[in-house]
Amino acid sequence: MKTDIEIIKEKYTIKDFLDYTGIAYKIDSNHDLLVKSPANLSQKTESLRIRANYRGNYNYFKDFLTDKIGDILNFVEYYSNLNTKEAIELLKNTFNEHNLNRLNEIKERNNTFIAQVQQQLEKEKNNSIEIKKIQELQNQALIDYLQNRGIDLQTAIAAGIKEIYYQNTKTNKNYFGLAFENNSDGFEVRNAYFKGSFGTKDITIFENPKSDEINIFEGFLDYASAIKLSKGKILNQNNIILNSVAETKKAIETIKKMEHINKAKLYLDKDNAGKEATELIKNELSKRKKELEVIDNSNFYKHYKDINDFLQEKLQLKKNLDKGIENER
Repeated sequence: MKTDIEIIKEKYTIKDFLDYTGIAYKIDSNHDLLVKSPANLSQKTESLRIRANYRGNYNYFKDFLTDKIGDILNFVEYYSNLNTKEAIELLKNTFNEHNLNRLNEIKERNNTFIAQVQQQLEKEKNNSIEIKKIQELQNQALIDYLQNRGIDLQTAIAAGIKEIYYQNTKTNKNYFGLAFENNSDGFEVRNAYFKGSFGTKDITIFENPKSDEINIFEGFLDYASAIKLSKGKILNQNNIILNSVAETKKAIETIKKMEHINKAKLYLDKDNAGKEATELIKNELSKRKKELEVIDNSNFYKHYKDINDFLQEKLQLKKNLDKGIENER
């Protein structure tokens, strides 16, 4: 028999709690919800980010001010400064039967509003961005950023990462960042201060008809990390980069049509959204007519948030070991 909190986690999201309790949030161009941190409610910018999973449900948060993360229960504990027992009681009272009609009305109204805002944000973002040029990596600031993430220039080039220069036509300010192209001619753009996308959101596929294996990654830095860790071996296989867990279903349908694929290996993040996407892929690909082995390789970095975090730690350990050996000479 399921517990009250298990039922609440299945039926409701952090966004539902925000909507019903009236906690203010903003929506960014990546469709994430932004909330002021309870650690500093007077801050001008919102450091707490609530991310949607592949179903569009907002059930995972991270406060970049304090590094707090978690699901709806963790959020209520953190935001309302409650212990687990108190947080469960608050959630039960919030989502009781007497409140459901009002909650559904609020959800419907806010979901309509959010959809309109998201469409407008996407339109404004793409209309206000003018891409000046895209070229091979040579910007030292971007190369340094990659190296801080454990990815050298040669690996980045092998992963298909380039650099982009663009202008915000509203402010006339110029920017640059890493650029990773998707299958709809859109780009994932990233630097030390910005993470976003230009154009149509889509997955990125690198096919090799000679290989019967496919690797699935969440982001392009994860893909580059795997290239580094495998010493380039995965480049000889098929690879899909989701670019967002919201694209999980598209990736599944793509793989189902790839008849030569016999094995799928998953390297998604260890947060709730990544875990849910992993389970969805495993469940859906198991239904393919032609038998397909699905392996969750995130177990290799189970104590880290993602494969890039694992790579950085591994390189740091090697650096510390080399330094220790040098000091002993």
